[in-house]
Parts: sequence; structure tokens; C-alpha cells
Amino acid sequence: MEQQSFSFAGSQDNAVIVPAHSSLIDVSCELVLEQYAQQLPDLSDITILLSDSNAVNQSKIILLQKAADRGYPALLGPQITSLHAWLNDQVDIDPGIVNNHSRELFLVDALQKHEHIYGHGSPWVLAESLMELFDELTQWHVELPVSVDDFISKLSDAYGSTDEISKALGREALLVHTLWYALHQQLSALNLIDQQGAHLLKLGQSIKTLPEHQQLIYCGVNPVTPAEAQWAQQLAQRNQLKIITHDWSVRHSEKGTTDYIQCLNLIFDYQRSHLKHRARECRKQFPLSPVASVIQVYAASDAEDEALAVDVQVRRWLLQGKSQIGIVTENRKLARRIRALLERANVIVEDNAGWPLSTTSAATVLERWLEAIEDDFHYLPLLDCLKSPFFMEHNEDYLKQVYSLEQHIIVDENVASGITRYLTHIDYRKHKLQNNIDTSIYDQLKTLLQDIAHAAEPLLPLLDGRHYDAPQFLDALLESLSRLHIAQAYSNDAAGQQLLNEIEQLKVAARLAPTQLTWATFRNWLGLTLERFNFKPPNQHSPVQLLTLSSTEYYSFDAIIIAGAELGFLPHGARQSPFFNDAVRSALGTPTQEDKQRLNFFLFRRLLTSIPPEQSDQAILITRRARENDEEIIASPWLAELQSFHQLAWGTDLSTTDLSSMINDDAVRIKRDSAALPLPANIMPSVTTAQALLPRTISASAYQQLVDCPYRFYAAYCLRLAPPDTVKEALEKSDYGQRIHKCLEAFHGNVSGLPGPFKEKITPQNRQQAIALLERITETVFSQDIEDNFMHRGWLKRWLPLIPKYIDWQMEQEKIAAPAATEVTIQSASLDQHVNIRGIIDRVDESQDELRIIDYKTGQIPSTDDVLSGEAVQLPFYLMLLLQQPKHQLADRISHATVAFTAQYVDLGNGSKVATKLVLDHDDLRPLAQQHHQRLIETMQQIRQGDALPAWGDDQSCKYCPMDGLCRKQCWETSQ
Repeated sequence: MEQQSFSFAGSQDNAVIVPAHSSLIDVSCELVLEQYAQQLPDLSDITILLSDSNAVNQSKIILLQKAADRGYPALLGPQITSLHAWLNDQVDIDPGIVNNHSRELFLVDALQKHEHIYGHGSPWVLAESLMELFDELTQWHVELPVSVDDFISKLSDAYGSTDEISKALGREALLVHTLWYALHQQLSALNLIDQQGAHLLKLGQSIKTLPEHQQLIYCGVNPVTPAEAQWAQQLAQRNQLKIITHDWSVRHSEKGTTDYIQCLNLIFDYQRSHLKHRARECRKQFPLSPVASVIQVYAASDAEDEALAVDVQVRRWLLQGKSQIGIVTENRKLARRIRALLERANVIVEDNAGWPLSTTSAATVLERWLEAIEDDFHYLPLLDCLKSPFFMEHNEDYLKQVYSLEQHIIVDENVASGITRYLTHIDYRKHKLQNNIDTSIYDQLKTLLQDIAHAAEPLLPLLDGRHYDAPQFLDALLESLSRLHIAQAYSNDAAGQQLLNEIEQLKVAARLAPTQLTWATFRNWLGLTLERFNFKPPNQHSPVQLLTLSSTEYYSFDAIIIAGAELGFLPHGARQSPFFNDAVRSALGTPTQEDKQRLNFFLFRRLLTSIPPEQSDQAILITRRARENDEEIIASPWLAELQSFHQLAWGTDLSTTDLSSMINDDAVRIKRDSAALPLPANIMPSVTTAQALLPRTISASAYQQLVDCPYRFYAAYCLRLAPPDTVKEALEKSDYGQRIHKCLEAFHGNVSGLPGPFKEKITPQNRQQAIALLERITETVFSQDIEDNFMHRGWLKRWLPLIPKYIDWQMEQEKIAAPAATEVTIQSASLDQHVNIRGIIDRVDESQDELRIIDYKTGQIPSTDDVLSGEAVQLPFYLMLLLQQPKHQLADRISHATVAFTAQYVDLGNGSKVATKLVLDHDDLRPLAQQHHQRLIETMQQIRQGDALPAWGDDQSCKYCPMDGLCRKQCWETSQ
């Protein structure tokens, strides 16, 4: 493939061409120690310049090691730095240098003033693209014509456009031309220059200021601009610069090269002939594949499979004694998973690429704090903040407060948002529990929430949608973080320090380029900033390096994994600019997308030949996903070319099979828990339980679960397993039933904080008053739900039409019996010496010779057959409660032997009427209660004696069972 050279200009005397498998850093260090041996150990006149600052520390380590091998344990110099850092130290220029944050604000401000040019897109995204374009124009010495018409004409010639395209092109050219001159006029007025312009000035001045005794060695292969090439040529002519670089011609000379390299030359020599012809030619020249002994390809089933394959291969190589292993990938999600797997195996990974600052825990707590403020302190972002190690001081008292807020206020009180509402419910709960427990924790919790509200105060006024100066947002943000002690915690965290530094840089930019922002645009600006900058953890020396393709130029390895070899990641092109196609860029004189991909291909091609021949056996693994979420993943075109060629030439596509079996081998995978996993269930579970696990008190629902499915009873009440409590932001049917019960309790009884009760007997004359009171009670009960979610009005409107019908039903009911007690709570009634029973009866009515148990139902009502057969236990259980412990105002009546009991359900779930369902008279109810009493005693005795608790597995009981994952019904159903 024919390549365009971007390397520095220079003669053979001042250029050292390094083979692909050799390290540029190693060669540079050797050259310094050899050519300047007479000056050792004083190398202070030497400066080694790198294009990538990430390689500086490694270069220093290698140089010191090589010097020590020569008998010099210490050196005076040389200076090793990046070209940009060296220029900054060497040269001071008169204009101030504006940072990219300021430049971005200048462009956004200009775009907002010229909205008619760019339409309705995001000015921030457009500003980022414009900055990339403007940097390239500056670096490659492109001067835009003063006249926009001349600029449009120049672009039209490059596009070869029609009149219709020229019209659209005119808008594009007008935008670029207008913003280019607007930006430079603003910078000129402030005596400022952008970073790229400053770089060009420094290059020119460094030639004049460089002392004659100073010697520079440039080490790198990155493409250089015309100004850098001119700088290098002038210094080379003065014999003050030596260049060390790789050979940019991808097609290596076949003379003296290995069979493997000659084979790669044929594979990727697209212009020589078509694929099949090259494959036949290669097979004729090499009957056995030189590539198969070096490269293996693994097509993973999904992303996790690929990460596991890399993890296993790295550990295999380490066990084989390989000391320099490179993992190269552009897929940062995959990279982080690989790092996690290797660190689980105690393999330290040196990550030279890092990850976006926005994904660090420091940035996460900042994002969640801003979300909490925006969402009126919704419990999800609020709890995330409170549990973050950056958020306030995490002592024991603080953790207890957070737990109380989550469990007692948010979950138990079902409060989803609002500092005021949290505080109100803290007072409610404190008042409710003041005689039972120490409530001082709630005073501490109130103080915590008040501190949070205080921390939010600087930011809250800025959420009103109006425009404010950009520094106001940043000052308010820093003040808020300071009040929360987050800023202090950031100072002790590497990512936090970088985040604070970026915010300070934004402040500098905002004061230099005053711009009006709304809260939404500020959040956009902050988010883009955190996404744009990478956080790199402190380097840890490790034999395993994690890199991107662009950062591999300085490294040599004895084993390489190229992971994520898929279209979209390899080649990893720069983000496609919305401005100008390659033809226009070529006409302007800036690098095209093809030029950028050419560099990527060179780096990829160098990796394939970077292993020394004596170490190359099975030393390169290329991995990719074959599928993900049932979608086929397209391989990288470079990998596809390699595999297709190999398939045509030798009948195999280099795929490895041993990794698949190793990944699934328990002996290979790292496990922190050595306990064996349970075997799959193939029979219906049936368990015995220790007496210590048996509950001492049985409720009606517990007894019903024991009848429905003994195994569910075991899981819920012996093992005390239950689904986690959640905040219900949308009412469910069960919540609706609870609210109706509360309304009727207040109507017939006395509930603190609610209107009622209605103390008169309902008659046609006061019927309307009764309806009005129940409606008032209903509005009060549902008011908080409506405040949480407007959709809850649907539940309210479902109940309101039933209120008159309920009053009419109650009027008829009172002709027989009047309400005597509501919410009859019996906490502990003795069943036998081992077990108590407890429960809450919705209502008990009384007449002269009868007590009537009433249960409200908004859901399904058991059938008469189920009740009489003992399958539905609720009504008989309530009579058991009354008979076992009649400690309430009806005690005398209940203890009287001749009192008659009846029980009934009241159907409140029907949208058209309220009706009595399933009336059990005394002759049925008394015997049922006695039978249930005896059955429950005998059942609990059998369980204590070791009888098993089986899972019945009937469809009705299992339909909504939360324990289905425990009994694994699907497994034993399938096996039967």
C-alpha cells in the first residue's frame, strides 16, 4: 500500500530508522549512551523529545537501567520531555495563550449571536467540531480568504458541486468563515492567541534561542505539521537535532526479512493484485503458513466472553515467563472489564489510556448531587450521594442517619422526594415512636437534611431557566461542594483533584470569555468537559500494559493482544467532522480522514511485526465479538482481510479453539469463593427446619401461606426472606386498598390527623353529610399521593363514585348492627405454649345478640367453597383472635357463651356497587374457627417434630409467589 510520509524532513545523517520490532525508546537511550559516552555521566546538554508525554517516565527508567549496566548508577541529565512541554519551558511569547475552555465559550457566544447561520443544533457540539477544524487550519498553515465569496468559490471547486450543492455549501462556508474571523478578532482585541498559534510561534523562536551546545533527539512517529517539519530541518542543518523513527513504508523490504514479514507484505499489498491472486502466490511461496505460528484469532460469543479470553491469555503468558505484554484496544468498556478481571487475579495492569473523567466515582457523585437538586431531592440520587465516600464524613453516627432516612422515612413512610416532606415525616415518626424507642437519631437526621438543604442554596436560584453569567454557576457549584465537604474529599483523590482543576480552568475561561448561560446549557458545558478529558490512574510498573493503538509507538512487547478488533473500534478513526469532505480538506491542505487512517494502519501493521522473531511463537492474539444481543458484529476490515487471505491460501482463518475450553474450565477461572455451587434442583423441594427458626407469632397471612405452600412459609417466616422494600412512586392495587381502609377507619373511628368520625346513625336525612365527610377524609388521605404523582388521581376517582354507594350500604347495615370497633389490633393471643397469633380486624359490628366480623376487600374475594373447605383462612382466623384474647371494649360480650358470631366480606373493588359477599353465620363460623385452631396447633407441632415443608407447586399459589427463584419450580417441573 502506498503511504504518504508524515515524518520529519532530514538527511540520512540525522535520521535513525528503527525496525518495527525495536523500541524507539530503547534505541534512543542506546544512541545517547553510545554517541555521548565520553561525556558520561554528565548529559545535561542532551534533550530527548517525545511526541507522547505518557512515555516520559518509562524512558527515564530505561535510560537509568542501561546507564547502570554500563557502570553509571546515576546521571546528570539528559532532560526527557515532550516536544510541547519543552517548547513551553524554552520560549515565552508576548500574547497571552487562551485555553480551550475559553475558546469554546467564545465560539458558543458567537454561535448564539449568529443563530441564523447554524439553525437549531447544539452550539456546544458545533463549537467542539469548529475547534478541531480551526486547529487543523492553524497547524497546516491554511489562511482563509478575507472574502467569504472567495472562500465559497474555492470550496465549490474542490467539491465539484452542482448549483444545489453549492447553495448548501454556501451555508457551511459562511458558518466556518464567520466564526473563524469572529474568534480571531476577539482574541486579537484581548491580545490573546490560541494554543496552536502559540505552538507555531514557539517553534520559530526556539530555533533562535536554542544554545549552540544543546543537542536534541526527537523520538516518535506521529505525523508532524509543516511548521514542525521546517523546524526539524533547520535544526538538523545545524547538527543540533537527530530523529529516531520507525520506517513509515508499511511494505517492508523483502531482502533480509523473515518469511512472516514477507507474507504480511503480500496480505496487505492491496495494489499489487486482487486477494485470490496474492493468496495463491503466497501459498506457492510458502507451503506452510508463516502467519499461523505467530497470530491467533478468537471470536468471542459476547463482550464478557472476550474479556475472559484476554484475562486467561495474559495469565498463560505470565506463567510462560513473558515480561512485556501489551493489550491494545480502543474499546474502553472492554478495557475496564479486562483490567477488573486481571486485578481479581492479582495481576496489576498499567493503564496508559485511562478513561473519561465523567465515569470516575468523583464525577459520579457530582452528577448525582446536581440531579438531586434538579429533582427536588428525589430519593435515588440523594441516597447515592449520601452513600458516596466523597459525601460528608462517614462515621458511625452518619451511617446510622443514612440508614434511618432510607429505611424509616423513605421506605416505611413511602416518601420519594422533597426535603420539607422528609423533615415532616421525621416529625411524624418521632411523635409516633417517642414512647417506644430512643428518637434522638431523628434529631440528628433532621440536622443532616438541613445541612443538605443549606448546601443546595447557592445552586437553587440558578435553576429558574433564566440566563446568568457563567462564573456564577461555577462559583455556586464550588460553594455547594465546599458546604458538603466534597471539595475537601476531592483534594485527597487523584480523580477528584483533576475534576477540581477542570472546574478551576472553567472559571478562568468564564471570566475571560463572559457568556450568558442557562442551567441547561451550564450542565451541558460541564458534562462535555468531564467527558472530553481522560483520567489516568497513577502509573504502577507492571509487565502488562493497557494501551490504545495511538499510544503504542514507543513500546515493544514479547506478547500482544489486539482486543476489540471490530468495525467501529479498529480502525479507530477520529470523530467524523461535520465540516468538509476529504476532497475539500485535500484542496485546503489539511489531513484527510484517509491520512489519519493511514497512520492507524501503520501502527496496526507495526504491532504485527513488533515481536522479535525469536519470541514470536503464538505471541499475537486478536480478539473480537462475533455477536452481541443476538446481533452479528462485523469484524475490523484489517482483520477480515487477514483471515480471508489465510483461508484462501491455507484453508484456515487462524481461529483458536483452546481458549473457549479454558474459559469454561473451573480450574482456570479465578474464584474468590471456594464453596461448591448448589446442584440444579430436579425434585420438588421439601425441607425440615430447626425449632429456633420457627416464628413465635403467626399472622393471618403467615397461616394462609402455610396452607397455600409450606415451602413459601419456610422461606418467608423461618428463613425470614422477603423481597426488598421499595418506594412506590406509582400506587399499586394493594396501596389503593390500604388507603380505602384508612378512609373507612377514620369515618367509623378516630384517626389522628384525619377528619371524622361520623358519630350519628346514618339516615336519609344526614346521608349527604356522611358522604361529604367521607369525601373530605378521602381527599386528605390521597392528597400526598397526588402530590407525588398526578397520575394517582385515577385511583382517587375510582373511589369517589363508590362513596355514596358505600354510605347506602352502611345505612342498610346499621339496621342490623352498628360499628363497635375498627382496626381491632391483637398483637399476641396465645394459641398454645409455643405459638401466639396476631392480626388486625378491619371492623367489628354489634347488635343485641350478635357480633359481626367485617373485612373490606378491594381485591379478589375467596369463594365459599375455599372458606368452608379450609383453603381460605382469614375470617375463621379473625374469630380465633377474638376468642383467644378479647382484650378490648367487646371483651364481656365475647366471653359470654351465648353470643353469636358472623363474618362477612364487603366488596369495595367493584366499580359499580358496594355489596356484602360471603356471609358466614354462627353455625358455620364457630366450627370453622375451632377446626383451624386445632389444625394450626397440630401443624406447628408436626413441624417442630421434623415434618418436612414441601412446595406444592400449584399454579394458583405460585402465580405471584416472590420465592419462585428459591424453590426453582421451573427446574423440577421440567424434569418431571
